[in-house]
Amino acid sequence: TYASDLYGLGAVLLHLATGVDMLLVPDDRPVGDRTEALIRSAIADHSWTAPLLPLLLALCSPLPGERWELPRVRKALAELPGSAPRAADGDGDSGSSGDSGRTGGAMTPVADSTGEGGLPALSDEERERLLADGLAYLLRTRPGSGGHLWDVSAFGATTDPLNVQYGSAGVLAVLTRAAAAGAGADVRDGVAELTEWTRRGLAGLPTGRTADGTLLPGLHFGRSGTAWALLDAAMLLGDDSVAAEASALARAVPVDWPNRDICHGAAGAGMAQLHFWRTTGDPVFRDRAVECAEAIVAAAEDHPAGVIWPVPATFDSNLAGARHYGFAHGIAGIGAFLLAAGVAAERADLVRAARTAGDTLVRLARTGNGRAVWPAGDRDADGPVGQTHWCSGSSGIGTFLVRLWAETGDERHREAAVLAAAGVREAMWLSSPAACHGLAGNAEFLLDLYAALGDARLHDQAGQLAACIRTRAVRRDGLLVVPDESLEAVTGGYQTGVAGTVGMLLRLRDGGPRLWMPDTPDLFAPVGRNPRTTVGAR
Repeated sequence: TYASDLYGLGAVLLHLATGVDMLLVPDDRPVGDRTEALIRSAIADHSWTAPLLPLLLALCSPLPGERWELPRVRKALAELPGSAPRAADGDGDSGSSGDSGRTGGAMTPVADSTGEGGLPALSDEERERLLADGLAYLLRTRPGSGGHLWDVSAFGATTDPLNVQYGSAGVLAVLTRAAAAGAGADVRDGVAELTEWTRRGLAGLPTGRTADGTLLPGLHFGRSGTAWALLDAAMLLGDDSVAAEASALARAVPVDWPNRDICHGAAGAGMAQLHFWRTTGDPVFRDRAVECAEAIVAAAEDHPAGVIWPVPATFDSNLAGARHYGFAHGIAGIGAFLLAAGVAAERADLVRAARTAGDTLVRLARTGNGRAVWPAGDRDADGPVGQTHWCSGSSGIGTFLVRLWAETGDERHREAAVLAAAGVREAMWLSSPAACHGLAGNAEFLLDLYAALGDARLHDQAGQLAACIRTRAVRRDGLLVVPDESLEAVTGGYQTGVAGTVGMLLRLRDGGPRLWMPDTPDLFAPVGRNPRTTVGAR
């Protein structure tokens, strides 16, 4: 209807001004209250758009009769600060130079979202509500499709129900962290129940393996993450038998694999081996991590910017031929593993290989206006330029570069990580709540950078991302939870749904290490001191 088109016009204007997609999962609250809160929050974070607020609220009113007619819309736009009358026919193109530093033409963005002011950080009360309700949601397991314990997307249903990305391992890790942080007895009981369910799945589910029975090695889609989660749960529960099973599973995972990435491949397996070594002290795991790292270094290929690890074009995978830069499938994640392995084994050659990866990413950065973003890869098929998330772009690449700086002291890597953080903050309203390619993962990176640099503004910015997540929250059976990466459903998975957001909120509140990173306690230099000199820096 005409009234619907007016609403659509308001939604388009909001998106053009702030990046917000007007998607809200329906619940029992008045939709007008929720859309108004979303619009007000987005406008508050972009101060130059404040004059648009009355127009947007009117066009997006839940009552069709209250939506402004087009003549009133035109009048409101013409009266905005910085607007100028349209030039008379034949009078040239006054005010259309496109120079955002001049008046005339379209509204001039005199201020932008930089993390200074703008949207307030998530309040303690709101954080605790999202934590309590998120944990309660995860404890109310609801059988999903494909053998999963929680609702998942159609693609998620095709993956291993025991993995980190969509399955039990990711949720188990979050429940384990919550229980260790003092959550109620029901959470600890949930850890025990989910641990037992996962153990049974290892024996009974025909997933997580290739057609010939080989275990899939990846950290997020393979069995390395499953082993990691089981080990941490065993340590919490004091269960030696589970710890032994987890260790046996980690030893059975292949550490040499045609795909070298974190999510599906060898680098992910290597990360898990390092975690097992740090947790158990068994040198076998460190030796396997080194074996993994050596094979990865040997598989590196030259790139115009430095080095890259393509997925072989002949490999039986949807990623065959991919040439990615990011953390999930490319240079950043592989570099982060090589760095961690080099530090653990005191291998200067591995640290140097990590530095080469970091230097490559610095050269590949697209910088401007105090921000850095990256292409997903060096092929059009790998995805667009301007990526800012953990899987591809600023968040994941910054995750690696800040650790590289903390180990070697190379200021280029710190500077690129800081620029990456600015890119992450700028893209806040363009992102879903998810950990993989959304706000939860981006906030985790900001918390990494805060731990490294001690700049409280970075912690505040992570809180702002959490507040942005809150604007999307939906009520489910009385619980306030956040939607998944689609913005259209509530699912449980760590990388795509509720569990990843809960994990981030726990760390925002309590601090501590980042899940799925085998960091040493002293990785980040104390505030006010230069990074320590290591074997890799000499």
